[in-house]
Amino acid sequence: MIEALETLPQICVTGREATLVQLAERLDRFSGEEALQEVRLDALTPFDGDVFDLIRRYRGQVVATCRPERQGGWFGSSESDRLEILARASSMGPRLIDIEFDVPPASIDQLKRSGSSVLLSFHDFSGVPDDLGRIIREMEQIEVEAIKIAVQIHDAAELSVLLAVTTGRPRVVLGMGAAGILSRVLFDRFGSLWTYVSSGEDENTANGQLTWDRALLYGFPESASAPFLALVGGEQVSHSPGPVVYNRFFRGLPVPNAYIPVITLRFAETLELLRELGCTGASVTMPHKRQALLLSDPDDSARSAGAANTVRFDGGMLQSTNSDIEGVRLPLEKAMLSRGEEKFSSALILGAGGAARAAALACRSLGVDVTVASRRLDEAELSVRTIPWTGRIGEAFDILINATPISGTETPWPIDVPIGARIVFDLAIGDAPSLLLDQAGEAGAVAIPAEEMWLSQGALQMTWLTGMETSAEQLRELMP
Repeated sequence: MIEALETLPQICVTGREATLVQLAERLDRFSGEEALQEVRLDALTPFDGDVFDLIRRYRGQVVATCRPERQGGWFGSSESDRLEILARASSMGPRLIDIEFDVPPASIDQLKRSGSSVLLSFHDFSGVPDDLGRIIREMEQIEVEAIKIAVQIHDAAELSVLLAVTTGRPRVVLGMGAAGILSRVLFDRFGSLWTYVSSGEDENTANGQLTWDRALLYGFPESASAPFLALVGGEQVSHSPGPVVYNRFFRGLPVPNAYIPVITLRFAETLELLRELGCTGASVTMPHKRQALLLSDPDDSARSAGAANTVRFDGGMLQSTNSDIEGVRLPLEKAMLSRGEEKFSSALILGAGGAARAAALACRSLGVDVTVASRRLDEAELSVRTIPWTGRIGEAFDILINATPISGTETPWPIDVPIGARIVFDLAIGDAPSLLLDQAGEAGAVAIPAEEMWLSQGALQMTWLTGMETSAEQLRELMP
């Protein structure tokens, strides 16, 4: 039976269909794909006994489960009713029956007597339990075909625990939540038989689950064992266009590589995890650019910027560079030239972090004097004129650059104060259109969206990481 499990498809499509019609449509849609299909009996509202005929019809693909509320499911009736439903489903001959580790042994034995292969599962939606090792050992004492461990991941560094999991049985190991995505894309590296993807955006059965379309974008299933690139930063990496753009870039090439967002506040630990998983390089964003510089062998651009936004693994050495300076300079120079013979001599930069430093260096290279306004002037180690945050309103300047994290419908410039600049460059990418650039438009200024900086620096970054010459215009065509 173990040999048979190891030859199963590597993707399991799931959904939270509430009606039999919806479930039948999904099973039919993916029946021709090389994929398993999870049937969530607990999602049917109300429960419809005709579902057993569907299980029989698609039994070669079906992983059937009826998850109780205590383990993150939707079945709220009695435990005896739930176990009876699973027993009936098992008699329909599905590929696997998924049942929880905490049920009585007799219930598991009943499913086994029906001839079904049993997947014994454990879920923790709060985090990685301290006694996970003990739990796994106890699960291994039960004679089943495979086990599943699904735990909530709050920081990618926690995935090292799952990577170290060893079992005497075939397994599925995954980290739930956005920070657990490495375990979903690189499931093969975590020793998993397969990974779960939802049939659509509204059909996720667990936090952080990828959709079928997004899984294909990531290069499933070939990418699970191929070299990959990462985007490492705080929670904002989930809003970056990078995973869409760069995975589209890779899908247009004959390579199975993926570009994966990695949420962490434990940068050094996560770097080691990435190295162990086979990462070849990474984009680095807030709050890790300074630490990336300190932990690597930087080139001149990273040293001058005082931060690294790109790293690559070269054997035992971590090399770094910074493409942010050029990322600001190129769009800014283009905007300045668009104003004809106008002269630009002064810029006000809002913020004092790594993006502000890159912006300051870009402005200097264009012959523009810089003033920085920051809430914390002690962070403004930029060797430029600095003013308090509240002083920004009284300044006269030609160029305004937002290098703070404030984005979208929030603005770093008072809504009731006109902007006096002729060029406004918003470096902050948000989920919504930039209110700051709306203010710039009202003032008649040239508005440069954050995407322009992102495209310019991204092209340089991808060229440096992959050795393939990449242009901003190539990436622009791949933007979502």
